Amino acid sequence: MRLVPHIFYVIALFASSQAPAMSLISRANCGNNESITWDWTQQTYPEIGASSHHVWNGVEPDNHTIFDVRMGDNAAKAIDWGEGMGSPGGPFWTVSGLHRWTDEFGVTFYGDSFAIGCNL
Repeated sequence: MRLVPHIFYVIALFASSQAPAMSLISRANCGNNESITWDWTQQTYPEIGASSHHVWNGVEPDNHTIFDVRMGDNAAKAIDWGEGMGSPGGPFWTVSGLHRWTDEFGVTFYGDSFAIGCNL
């Protein structure tokens, strides 16, 4: 019976070593408004995607969403180039990111992110 916790520990250790090093990030009002799904170990995925929903000054009618889905890549980048060049202390953008990636077994993972600043 004492063997069971040790076996579980080995399985958990093995599973965690196989986990992706996924970064889910959104940035707002930082030159660009963007949401990025990225595996920094450069592992590629059958499908990886990001969508980035941008709302101007908290007013929902002034919004739009950008999508990026890639096959066989390690990153997806939904970027609105130059949109985040707002004035300091003035109106601002909020950015909400939805992230997903599918592993080699067909399992799809989801995550989200939110930003009102650069998140650097």
